[in-house]
Amino acid sequence: MAKKNKNRKTLDPTAEAIKDLAIIQMALAGVPGGAIRQTLGCDMNRVTRLTRHLKPRAKGKAKD
Repeated sequence: MAKKNKNRKTLDPTAEAIKDLAIIQMALAGVPGGAIRQTLGCDMNRVTRLTRHLKPRAKGKAKD
């Protein structure tokens, strides 16, 4: 029988989805990736994986 890994955290899908949305919103607001990682306490690979698909915003142009 396989042993259960006691150090592994149980992942709540709702909490993980909210964390992903927070990463995306912070990246769109112009927060650097390192600051996103520190704020949310996640891995830098996760931040990069989500933010690489975002289009950069044009500076000086505000959408109303």
